[in-house]
Amino acid sequence: MNEAGYTLTETLAALAVIGLAMGGLSLGLQVIGRLQLQASQGVAKDHEIRASQNLVDDLLLAGAPFRSHEADRFVGTGDGFRFACGAPDPCEVSLRRDGSGEQLRIQSQSGDPMEIGIGAAGEARFVYQGSAGASDIWPPQAPERQSLKAISLIRTSSSGEAILLSARLWLEQPAPCAYDTVLRDCR
Repeated sequence: MNEAGYTLTETLAALAVIGLAMGGLSLGLQVIGRLQLQASQGVAKDHEIRASQNLVDDLLLAGAPFRSHEADRFVGTGDGFRFACGAPDPCEVSLRRDGSGEQLRIQSQSGDPMEIGIGAAGEARFVYQGSAGASDIWPPQAPERQSLKAISLIRTSSSGEAILLSARLWLEQPAPCAYDTVLRDCR
C-alpha cells in the first residue's frame, strides 16, 4: 500500500481471499443442508411409524380381547395378522417386501390401505406376547388358554434387535364375562 491507496495487485489478492472464504462457506452450508435433510427425513419416518402405531392400537381396541381358543378372531404370523375389528371384513396389518425395502400395510375399516415405509436395514417380523410368553404365531401351539397381551414389530439386523412398533392390548376378557374359576376364563 502506498499513500495513494491500494495497488491493483493488493485489491485482487483481497478479492481472491474473500472469494475463497465465500466458496468454503457455501460448501459448508451445502453439507449442513444435506445433513439437515437426512435428519428431517428420519424424524418424519419415525413420526409416520408412531402414527401407524396409534392406528393399530385403535383398531385392536375395537376388536379386543383376542384369546387363543377363539382362533377365528385373530390369526397372526411373522409377516402380519388379520383380526375381527367390528367391520364386515377383517382388518389386516402386514409386511410387504420389495426392491426399495419393507412396507407396513394397514387395512382398516375405512377401506383404503395405509402403507408406511419402514426401511431396508435388516429383516422385520411380528412377535405376539400372550399370557404364557412370546410366540412367532397366534394362536400359539400351547394347550392352555391365554390372552393376547401385545404385538411387536421387531427388526433384526447385525447390530441386534430393535422394536419398531409395539401395540399393547389392555383387555383380556370380554365385557360381559361370567368368570369360571375351574377354566380360569369366561364362559
